[in-house]
Amino acid sequence: MIKFAFYTYLPARLLRKATFEEQMIHNFILDFKDGKNYAKKKAARLVGNSISFKDCSNVVFCCIPASSAYATARRYKKFSAMVCELCGAENAFDHVHVYGKKAKKHNSHEHIVSDFADYNVHIDEDYFKGKKVVIFDDLVTTSETAERFKERIEIAGGKVIGAFFLAHTKRLFH
Repeated sequence: MIKFAFYTYLPARLLRKATFEEQMIHNFILDFKDGKNYAKKKAARLVGNSISFKDCSNVVFCCIPASSAYATARRYKKFSAMVCELCGAENAFDHVHVYGKKAKKHNSHEHIVSDFADYNVHIDEDYFKGKKVVIFDDLVTTSETAERFKERIEIAGGKVIGAFFLAHTKRLFH
């Protein structure tokens, strides 16, 4: 799977020494996560224009769900429609459903803690069967979420051909 991130994201603990541009990227990512319209439009132009050079008539664009149905809709419903309008891909937004709520991830220097106890994602197998899929997430740190979502799409019968991220987190420790 080809992976591409547009920016490098600095976590809040690193912002004290960040450049103006790094601070602007940080704020843009947070505004996107909050569902602000300017951020969704900017992100849609980045993603849509980047994948529009290929024939996307047989490609499905699918956002990796956020921590809840509300957060997923606020962040991705309009965004995914804009991306698909720009590149001609099919919008998978209505074919992935979130039930419950996932606790936010908390990074430490040694591991990532996340609680999935009351969180479930339903993927419409009839819809994804036999389709080429491009997945999207706003932020990638370890790629664990993207890899698990890719596996779920492929179990449903789709073929994930690429992943786009607004930013990858700058990591001090590997």
